[in-house]
Amino acid sequence: NSKIVRSDEELQESLLIWQDYAFSQGITAVFDAHVGYFGYPSIKAYVDVSKAGKLKLRTYAVRTVHDTDDVLELAELASKVNNEYFNITGIKVFVDGVVEAHTAWLLDEYYDQPGYFGVKSFSDHDKLVEFAKLANEHNMNVHCHTVGDGAIEFALDALSEAQIATGNMGQRNAFAHLQIVAPEDIKRMSEYNVIAVVPPLWTPKEEPQYKLELEYLGPDRDDNCYPIKSFIDEGAKITFHSDYPVSPVMSMPQSIYAAVKRKHTLRECEPRNLKESIGVMDALKAMTINTAYQFGQEDHLGSLEIGKVANMVVYDTDFLNDDIEKIPDAKLISTIVDGEVVFSNNV
Repeated sequence: NSKIVRSDEELQESLLIWQDYAFSQGITAVFDAHVGYFGYPSIKAYVDVSKAGKLKLRTYAVRTVHDTDDVLELAELASKVNNEYFNITGIKVFVDGVVEAHTAWLLDEYYDQPGYFGVKSFSDHDKLVEFAKLANEHNMNVHCHTVGDGAIEFALDALSEAQIATGNMGQRNAFAHLQIVAPEDIKRMSEYNVIAVVPPLWTPKEEPQYKLELEYLGPDRDDNCYPIKSFIDEGAKITFHSDYPVSPVMSMPQSIYAAVKRKHTLRECEPRNLKESIGVMDALKAMTINTAYQFGQEDHLGSLEIGKVANMVVYDTDFLNDDIEKIPDAKLISTIVDGEVVFSNNV
């Protein structure tokens, strides 16, 4: 049962290395969906680095909770440590797993395993309602890992009940991944202001996971994976995620291209579910102003306006007017944070 233990100094150094890498990828703010995960004292590292004036990569974070004491403890911690550059915004709940591991929670049985519906990683309705109410009391939100339509239906039932009870329809809860979503739940997510955190880079028919997904879901469900346009059509807000470093790629140009073409150019792959393709402008919003909205920062970040923070990136490509096929090869020229150039590339 031995564990790898990192010193405070090592954790601070790793955060600064990560910050430099994010800036080199044109990222000026991030969401950490696993802060403090696996027992690492990463919250302390964020706070130490920010107090030292070295954290410039604005970081919004959630931590996984298992009971009400966890929620209250995190809310108390947030009240003490939140600052301009590090902000605990809510709690996280893993509702299910993933399709390729046979652990996504589905409404209909797995295609290859009749009678099996996946894993309900979290299935206590009353507890999730209580989590959401407590989070609301402390100006926090609920971030749910939801891959399958069973998980999404369950989480929506609980969070909508909590929102009706509190009267707060603007809590800005979010569901991430959203591989299989029932049309009626896409509509409900819009009605209850649940933000759809979608992964454009996961949409293509890409091996080896596509072969497993097709085998486990069957062709009809697999062809309808990863809705994006449907959320927009129903009026829901979308934001993009890369799931880095669990998924190895973090690229704004590739994410934009994948949202439009439902494929990327990193490896050989074919598009999937092209009816869910969106336009470049909607893709840009999903990585800028919509993301700022998710964290309650839309009056502070997310667009170039007088009075907002001077965070911006400059590419050699006009995403809105150049040919779409140029976007994957767009070169980053500079990243600017608080009006200061934090990364420069001689293109």
